[in-house]
Amino acid sequence: MKELALAFILTTLFLVTSGCQKRGATPPVAREGPSPAPTPEIGVTFATLTPGPKATGGTNSTAVLTRPAPTVTATAAPVTYVVQSGDTLVDIAAANGVTLSELLALNPDIQPELLMIGQQILLPPLPTIEPPEILATNQAITLEISGPTIYGSVGGGVWVLGEVRNAGSHTVELIQVEVILLDQDEAILAEEMVWVTPVTLPTGGKAPFGLLFPMFDAAQTTARVALAAGRPAYELGSRYLDLAVSGAEVTIGRNPIEVTGQLDNVGGQTAGQISIITTFYDDQGNVTGFHEKRLDSALAPGENVPFRFVALPPGGRADAYSFATQAVVVE
Repeated sequence: MKELALAFILTTLFLVTSGCQKRGATPPVAREGPSPAPTPEIGVTFATLTPGPKATGGTNSTAVLTRPAPTVTATAAPVTYVVQSGDTLVDIAAANGVTLSELLALNPDIQPELLMIGQQILLPPLPTIEPPEILATNQAITLEISGPTIYGSVGGGVWVLGEVRNAGSHTVELIQVEVILLDQDEAILAEEMVWVTPVTLPTGGKAPFGLLFPMFDAAQTTARVALAAGRPAYELGSRYLDLAVSGAEVTIGRNPIEVTGQLDNVGGQTAGQISIITTFYDDQGNVTGFHEKRLDSALAPGENVPFRFVALPPGGRADAYSFATQAVVVE
């Protein structure tokens, strides 16, 4: 028994001693195994998309545009449309002979639901008449230019406005004027061609034109206008002129100007793609602005349709006004 008790005591002392040594020992150092293979980088390249060249206009741009008949060629530079009251992108595209997709492609930053009056929208290049058709000397046309008048734009820049009257014996089409902006020393600051509206001008008819030069000060500039193109319209083709405005009421002397009236088809064919061009004048007969109202419905012979719009002429008011119309025959 003594031997068993002694063995028990010795075993217990050994276990206690061994436990004390483990608790006080230095923690083992992790052994460094073989280096793992590096994690391969995923082959992703962050590409920066470089946008294509944006179409930009010159220092001047047109206020209202009418694209002429397809007997002309196109220039390389785009033009600019200034948004009018009541405009939508669909209306602007339709009136200028372009698709909505083309319009959005030229204006990638535009938000259709946030159009503002005076906002500038790029359009594809306007056609320009070939040199042999520019005021040919063997064609008897008599056109008179009224103006120009200059007004400062609310958003900055210079409006140059005027009017062309057909004083000859033939209907004239595709009329274009050259507008030159000058400083106080008569040095040329900018120059641009602009079409008058409407495209076809009968005898005695008047057609306004307007250009916005956004980079200049109206108080420091003058303007000069010259006739650049036009030709007799011996055949009207699908163009239709037998329209008349009646019962017009215009809020003279106020701005904005409210215009109401009725358009009558006094001819023998159905008219479509109708535009009513209203020109405003001050008490001296100078053009203060103009507005093109487009009608969606076709108008059969003898029919009429009411119209209404609100205009904000750059000249600020109207003491007088006149109407012109343009349309095409609907088969």
